[in-house]
Amino acid sequence: MLDLLGVELIEVGRQQVSIGASKSINSKPLSLLLIEANSMQQSQRGWLHADPTYCVTVAFGIREFFLLRVKAIALALLSDSLGQSALRDVAQSVRQQWPMAKILILGRAVPALDDNLYDDEISQSSKQKEIRDMIEKLTPTFPGHGLHAFVPQKMRATD
Repeated sequence: MLDLLGVELIEVGRQQVSIGASKSINSKPLSLLLIEANSMQQSQRGWLHADPTYCVTVAFGIREFFLLRVKAIALALLSDSLGQSALRDVAQSVRQQWPMAKILILGRAVPALDDNLYDDEISQSSKQKEIRDMIEKLTPTFPGHGLHAFVPQKMRATD
């Protein structure tokens, strides 16, 4: 399967991984979780899949999100198109499963979310560069430095 830019994608469930040369030999792809209300919105962010600096897992809707089995993420992009209740439920779950992961809301977080449930928000109509800049701001080790994926709380060893 090829994306809009002609980059080959492998799809396993809803996870799509770009096959191509990495920008840096030492860099690992940044693990992103993208949750949209429906697949129609994904075409706006197809460039995320084409960029080898990202490993993107996509879920369409709250049901698919709760069926995901993702071990680690660095940043979750949550669309406000999910609706207030679903947005709140997904943000709470991300905070619980991956407490170190950052949450970026695509659209408006207020009034649906308390401040502790997200790190920043950006307009749904933001351009690629604006979204990339926000990802870099929220993940200061980007690209290729340090840990890019945070293991879920329940998978950590306990004393």
